[in-house]
Formats: sequence, C-alpha cells, structure tokens
Amino acid sequence: MIIFLVGFMGSGKTFWASKLSEAMEIPWTDLDQLIEKKESATIAAIFKERGERYFREVEACCLRSLVSTAPEVKEEESKPLQITTIVSTGGGAPCFHDNMEWMNKHGVTVWLNPGIDELAERLKTEMEIRPLLKDLSEEGLHQFITGKLKEREEFYSIAKIELKNTNIAVAEFINLILHA
Repeated sequence: MIIFLVGFMGSGKTFWASKLSEAMEIPWTDLDQLIEKKESATIAAIFKERGERYFREVEACCLRSLVSTAPEVKEEESKPLQITTIVSTGGGAPCFHDNMEWMNKHGVTVWLNPGIDELAERLKTEMEIRPLLKDLSEEGLHQFITGKLKEREEFYSIAKIELKNTNIAVAEFINLILHA
C-alpha cells in the first residue's frame, strides 16, 4: 500500500513523508525531486523553459512510474494496511491528468489541509524558489493561496483522509492513516 500525501504547497507533505518514513522504517519519494532528477533541472527552470503544461505531463508520467506495478486498492478488502512506501506530491499534482483518481486507485491519499494563514506564514520565506509565487507580494500571497485552494479543493477533497491539524505527533498521524 502506498500513502500519497497531497495538499497545497507549504502544507507539510515533504516534512510528513520524511517523518513517517523514519517512524515506519519504509522508503519515501518526493515527486518534485524525482521530476528534477529526471529532467536535470529545477522545477522553476522547467516552468520557465518548458511551461506548466509540459511540467504537468512529466509530473503525471513520473507519478505513474513510481507505482507502475502497484495493484489497485479494492474498497471491500478488509486486510490490515501494509504500507510499503510514501509519496509526497507537488501541490498541483492531484489537479491534472486524473492524478487524484489514479492515486486513490493505487493507495491511500491524505490531504494535508492547514489553514490559509498558516500556509502563508510557511510560504513567505520560499516565494523566490516557488514558480507560482515568485512574482507575488506578501499581500498577494494570501490572495493567491485563497484563490488556488478554491480551485484545487474539488480535487483535494476526494482524498481518502483529510488532516486539518498538521501539528500532531507522528504516532497520531500513523494511527489516523491505519484506522481511517
């Protein structure tokens, strides 16, 4: 079973993937890092040189390559979860190429959904390295987050688990996944 962490940029996907991996002693993959390795370029450079459309196509391909041999998850199965890996996705990954539906078929999706103010606070220091934020003022950042979340909510909301409070203990997070 694969755990897919989804949510807006700054929601803690990479942080939680690392923490869960360590606590559960299983591997994890950051989808954006995989893309950068495959393309030999940063996400920002890919956006600038090839555009978002190209990036989203590569993203979908890399996502599917991660779990190309993973069996589909059948809702009626009552076996205990055997988590084999964790994948932290990019914030927009669930919104393109039916990625969210695909992830739900091949694992358990967890939507990390902290509040807008918390996201803005986390992202203020990273605006220059995030392609979608680099030209925004701090005031514009809050508006951008609000608008993008509204657009993406229809995708994020079909995650199997939603976690609004991301300031919890690792053991509690693991328990939520295992008993969802």
